[in-house]
Amino acid sequence: QLVEQGMKFYELVSDIIRDGVTVCCDYSTTQYNNPTGSQLVIRRLGNRNLAIYHRFLDSTPVDESFLDGCQVLAEFGNAQEDFSAKAWLFLD
Repeated sequence: QLVEQGMKFYELVSDIIRDGVTVCCDYSTTQYNNPTGSQLVIRRLGNRNLAIYHRFLDSTPVDESFLDGCQVLAEFGNAQEDFSAKAWLFLD
């Protein structure tokens, strides 16, 4: 079921991954062999946006203020602990 949900989410955002541009890359980790902290990447295609938040060791919960005033169309994942991730599809 989780794989099917992921595939459905990917179908919604694959064009943003392929054709969009990265408008935000905010990270606190300094290396990826033993990452710590977190990483937020946002890609945009037209008025559609894909945000992906990765949590590594000693991370903090995501500050979702980047979604303020936006319409969230879909979400996937659950970034509630270290070494987890969440993605949002939203309109700006």
